[in-house]
Amino acid sequence: MVSKKFLLVILITPILTAMLALFYIENFIIFDSYEVNMDVKVIEGQIIGVNVDTDGVHFGKVPRGGEGLRYITLTNNDSKPHFINIKSFGNISRFVYVSKNNFIMMPKTQENITVMAKIPPEAETGFYSGVLKVTFQNIIFG
Repeated sequence: MVSKKFLLVILITPILTAMLALFYIENFIIFDSYEVNMDVKVIEGQIIGVNVDTDGVHFGKVPRGGEGLRYITLTNNDSKPHFINIKSFGNISRFVYVSKNNFIMMPKTQENITVMAKIPPEAETGFYSGVLKVTFQNIIFG
C-alpha cells in the first residue's frame, strides 16, 4: 500500500516543477513584452476607410480581397541583444502578417515592422479584433 507521504510528494512535485518553470521563463527568458490592440472592419465593395488613431493597430475598413498596412517601430534600449517574437491573437489573427518575425535585435537599435491585414475574398463581412503581442526574449548562451 502506498503511504500518504509518498502520495503527497507525487502530487506536489508536478506543481512545484510547473511553478519553477514559469518563474524561469518569466525572469530569465522573457525580458519584456507588449500587447497592442488590433482591429479591422471587413466590408463589401471597394471603399477603403482609414483609421489613423495611434492607440492600437487599426486597419480601418478593408474590402474582401483587399489588404491594409500599418507600421510599428520596435526599439531595443537594452545593452544586450534580444530575440523578437511577434504573435497575433483573436479572430483577426488569421488575417494578420508581419514583415519580419523571429529575429535577433541588437542593442540600442530600432526595427521598422510592417503589419498587414490581408483579407481573403471569401471572408465574412464584419468587425474583427485581437491583440498583437511583441516579446523581447533574453538570449541565453550555454
